[in-house]
Amino acid sequence: MVNNIKVLLCEDELNLANLLVEILQNNGYDITWCENGAKGWEAFRRGSFDIVLLDVMMPEMDGYAVAKEIRNAGSNV
Repeated sequence: MVNNIKVLLCEDELNLANLLVEILQNNGYDITWCENGAKGWEAFRRGSFDIVLLDVMMPEMDGYAVAKEIRNAGSNV
């Protein structure tokens, strides 16, 4: 089990998101879930995360765009 590892999960498919959240929480991760890339990017800017899991194809902002913004912000995540 892990302790206090914060994960940002960006996934627009509800069934998959629920499955991933359940698995990760059961293994001790602290999960923040966002249903699209724009909300994920906003959550990233407001929070502090150790791991970011991104779906590639999402509405409003895809995973590649979110990853680019995270890199441009100078993050080491």
